[in-house]
Amino acid sequence: MLQIPRRKGARRLFYLGVVLVLLVIIGGLGFAVYGIGNVIKNTGSTSQPERFTEKERGKQKGGEDLLEIATDMFIGSVVPDKKYIQFTGSEFRDFYDAYEYPFVQPINEHPELTGNTAADLHIQNLAENRGYKLRGEADTDRLRQVLGQQLQPESREAFLTLQETAKDEIELDIILVSGYRSVARQREIFVGSIDELDVEEITTGMHDESIDAILETRSVPGYSKHHTGYTIDVGCGNYILDESVAESGCFKWLSANNYENAKRFGFLPSYPEGAGKQGPYPEPWEYVWVGEDVVLASQYQ
Repeated sequence: MLQIPRRKGARRLFYLGVVLVLLVIIGGLGFAVYGIGNVIKNTGSTSQPERFTEKERGKQKGGEDLLEIATDMFIGSVVPDKKYIQFTGSEFRDFYDAYEYPFVQPINEHPELTGNTAADLHIQNLAENRGYKLRGEADTDRLRQVLGQQLQPESREAFLTLQETAKDEIELDIILVSGYRSVARQREIFVGSIDELDVEEITTGMHDESIDAILETRSVPGYSKHHTGYTIDVGCGNYILDESVAESGCFKWLSANNYENAKRFGFLPSYPEGAGKQGPYPEPWEYVWVGEDVVLASQYQ
């Protein structure tokens, strides 16, 4: 049993000593609890999935989510000697359509065309019968300039690397002809194509053949893949976009081995052979960016 000193000075030293001992004990207990907590945390991290806040998951959205979607839907196939997933034409389309781009807002309402609701609906039905789908539109604050066009940063960097690599490997210049296109700009293009048609007559079906011919090369606003800022049109040594692109050295390089060289930089063809109806007449010059990581076969093995 501790004996408290009677002298005043001695008592003060005694009490001070007791306080110091208690502080040491409390501090030791604190360190012990902290250490045990870290052990539990580190042990748990090897078996429990990492947790993200909604904001953090937003930053993650894209590659990881698409891997889950693609695996669940079994899009494409893994071939032992191939670095990238192998797709049929329709699987290219399905894979791209499953991708939920970050920094792209969905377009849930059909944008206005002529100002005549019935005529607009008729044109949109014709477009959807060809395979057009409502897309999303980019957050324009995020777009970056590149060679006279605008693109999302990821697509921009990927294209520049692709362009440089093509110059080194095949000594051909892949030209960026078109990138981001707003819904408003797409409306101007399309309405300019039908300005000679009587709007009232459109609703009767009188001009269906003419409109369908226009839809072979022009999307109605809201339905273009270019709205996302991740889609590119490319020429080979020039800005001409016609069937000659499919015969060019650039296309042969990009499309060889199931578009292996396009996949190296994260791009997929918009209109590969066998993809079915997607809207316009097949355009061998258009590619959509999804990122190389999500088309690596190793991710699915």
